[in-house]
Amino acid sequence: MIDGEGTAPNIFHVIASNVAIENVTLKNMDTSFFVQAPAVRIYNVTNVTVKNVITRNTYYGVQIRSSNFTKIMYSKFSESFHSGIYLHQGSCNNTFVDNIIENNSYGIYFADNASQFNKIYHNNFINNTQQIETFGGLNYFDNGYPSGGNYWSDYAGVDSYSGAYQNETGSDGIFDGGYLGDNYPLANPLTSLNVLVGEQTFLVQASTNVTVTAYSFNGSTKTLDLFVNGPLNTVGLFRVAIPRQLLTCENLSDWVISIYYSDSEWQTLPYLPNNDAEGTYLFFRYNQTTADVRIVIKGIEAVPELNVAGLAVLLVTTSLILIATKKSRCKRTELNMYDVFRV
Repeated sequence: MIDGEGTAPNIFHVIASNVAIENVTLKNMDTSFFVQAPAVRIYNVTNVTVKNVITRNTYYGVQIRSSNFTKIMYSKFSESFHSGIYLHQGSCNNTFVDNIIENNSYGIYFADNASQFNKIYHNNFINNTQQIETFGGLNYFDNGYPSGGNYWSDYAGVDSYSGAYQNETGSDGIFDGGYLGDNYPLANPLTSLNVLVGEQTFLVQASTNVTVTAYSFNGSTKTLDLFVNGPLNTVGLFRVAIPRQLLTCENLSDWVISIYYSDSEWQTLPYLPNNDAEGTYLFFRYNQTTADVRIVIKGIEAVPELNVAGLAVLLVTTSLILIATKKSRCKRTELNMYDVFRV
């Protein structure tokens, strides 16, 4: 954590390309109008990454000026006197994904129409005085269908239909009408779940009106377990996005979703499935008759979990191959050298 103590004009001033700022909390900047202090200022550069960063009590959370191909992800920007993210002077082709942007005067502020072609999706915009301010320019606030757009806390839409044109029967966790340039606004806030398998991390996203308290993945049983908590006697709504590399089914109808109220009380849930090149999107609902429930999502094919014994065999086999290859190369080298000297 870095504390500006109310006087810092910025904490990170990025004037070089190909920079990454990760895993840090930045707070308490000079919030006066005359200084306009951001926690992170990105100036006239390309390819900067801001990841797992928290800003709080700033003038701007991140200020992007004349910079392109910035990536801001898995971060939280709150309590900014002006805006969580501020773009100006032709800042283009930047991507903001999987962030929480809340309790700011503006969520994201585009100060000129030359700052365009930016992608903003899978973010939670919560309780900002004004979620977005723009003065023209073309920016994209969703990732198409079925991936979806953002969650907007001030938008109370209707979710009666599904499909790319939202004209097919059945709810899908996406509001039927667009909002603030977002063609596919999410009906519920997004929660990101990092599933670790071996040394690989897979991002599972849940758009839901309940709280995910814990989760686990079992490659042997090909199941994803979600432990959730919600108000009694309400309807739990769930839209979960599962990466294809983690868990998948050849046919969308092959998924099985079960809910466990206890070890002896459980039921299979109906669901509405969609998929794209990245993964599968499953929407379902259930009755919250107990405060805590367990949801089990079962697929057909799962990422293989390499056990310790298998890893040992693989390492020994690889070592033998490398030794044999090295010996073979040595023999060929000695023969060639002998022939040269003989000549």
